[in-house]
Amino acid sequence: MKFKAAYKAAKLIKVELDVTDNKIKSIRFTGDFFMYPEEAIRKLENELINLSLEESTLLNAVERFFKRENIITPLIEPVDFVKAIMKAVGRD
Repeated sequence: MKFKAAYKAAKLIKVELDVTDNKIKSIRFTGDFFMYPEEAIRKLENELINLSLEESTLLNAVERFFKRENIITPLIEPVDFVKAIMKAVGRD
């Protein structure tokens, strides 16, 4: 099943995802935020593939990714990406 949403934190995060059996099968983030290094956004998307749509599971994965990859997202926190996903699937 396909979902999409726009979540406004300090910056806009748009997300489109495909979910099967409560797991993310594909996901794409866009918006007016910046992520450094720039190519890290695709790595983050890959990191979320096959994870269940449990808020705590997603938050742990995003926070681990940010720490491991030394990600910088001015004005945006890891939780904002998770909130965008939860909004898309109607769990906000």
